[in-house]
Amino acid sequence: MNSLSYLNIFSKDIELLSKFYCDIFGLKEIEESRSNYFIGFDTGVSKLGFSSFDAYDLLDIPKPVNEVKETHHVITFEAKNIQEVDELTEKSVANGAVLLKSPFNTYYGWYQSVLEDIDGNVYRISTM
Repeated sequence: MNSLSYLNIFSKDIELLSKFYCDIFGLKEIEESRSNYFIGFDTGVSKLGFSSFDAYDLLDIPKPVNEVKETHHVITFEAKNIQEVDELTEKSVANGAVLLKSPFNTYYGWYQSVLEDIDGNVYRISTM
């Protein structure tokens, strides 16, 4: 099976958004990959990158027609246990995240919270 190497999130302010996630989850920056268009972090399993909108041109990706907010993906960060889900959820809100759904037990056996970051991207914090 092939593994996921990077998940990139586009942002108007890659410095601010990458700091948001770094402050909450303690991600380690991959300094050699930093540029004016990109900041990457090692998550331990795969990598999380933040790309400026200038990267659309670099990658020949069509730019969004408008700024209408739509959720096309959900990022999930794994916590060690229920207590850490609660702690990271509180830390997220303290850093400006919007709590969409308080920590709860899912029908598939996970304990998770659902939040929206400072750019409007949806993410979960969960443990199995």
